[in-house]
Amino acid sequence: MRKPLSPTGLFPHVPDSVYCVTRFLQKCNSILKEYCPLGHCAVVLGIVSFLENALSIVVPAFNEGDEFEHSLKTIAGELDMLGLPYELVVVDDGSRDGTSAGIERAAAVLGERVVVVTHSENQGLAAALRTGFRHARHPNVAVLDADLSYAPSIVGDMLKQMRRTEALIVAASPYMKGGRVSNVPPVRLMASRCANLLLSHLTGRKVSTLTGMVRLYNRSFLQRALTSEPIGEFNSWILVHALKDGVPVAEVPAHLAWPMSRRQGTSRVPLGKLFRGTQAVIKTIRSMSKVEMRRTGRDSASPSVPSELPTA
Repeated sequence: MRKPLSPTGLFPHVPDSVYCVTRFLQKCNSILKEYCPLGHCAVVLGIVSFLENALSIVVPAFNEGDEFEHSLKTIAGELDMLGLPYELVVVDDGSRDGTSAGIERAAAVLGERVVVVTHSENQGLAAALRTGFRHARHPNVAVLDADLSYAPSIVGDMLKQMRRTEALIVAASPYMKGGRVSNVPPVRLMASRCANLLLSHLTGRKVSTLTGMVRLYNRSFLQRALTSEPIGEFNSWILVHALKDGVPVAEVPAHLAWPMSRRQGTSRVPLGKLFRGTQAVIKTIRSMSKVEMRRTGRDSASPSVPSELPTA
């Protein structure tokens, strides 16, 4: 297990060895292309591509129980098959059950590939994600559910889509063509579908799933976007603002399948919490409506003004 960094700002400024090597090889490659344009080093290009695909996988966890150890090992096994450099950034958001012990057991097996960050108290999903993003050190930052509601193989699919489309965000989407949903309680599914239909409409139907957590981000985008304070529900906020500001976003079809343990333990997400989550999404929608109204007025006066990344 690798100890987490202690950054002074939002993101650590001390680069790791992978980042240093990547930047060095990129510089070498640019020099080779300038002085030997017909045959610059293919090996350098290959290594740069290899390192530019390195992954940080953020996994927020709260009272996940004994099964979480198995989940981390399953994620690591899938990432091993990709054959790329990676790290697992596990954020224990103040768990009071056996989650911490499970993380320690998994870290003992997986070693330096695991970074564990612990909140002394439960701070909520948004805070756990921001903590994970702050400690991620690779160029591509993915988020996975602790209970593997999406199969870890989705990471490879999202990475391929990012390279193919040059998007800065790729979302796993059970609601787009080719996606599907299994074993999700009807009330929860209805609330999710309604929220996503409304958000999709407000953003020009560019994306089908805007409230999901499982995504792949370009780390440089995160560095810029997270300097703003989120409004409403975190996951919908970051994606809606990215779309409004012209950031390229893509989706991949995904299968959202709640494990039986989650279905049987739905008391972890009571109706009260579901209601508060819905209110947060509505707050995001209202904030975007106000932004759109301001932009309409601004754009009519000065249509050439470029759009910037979200500012709260």
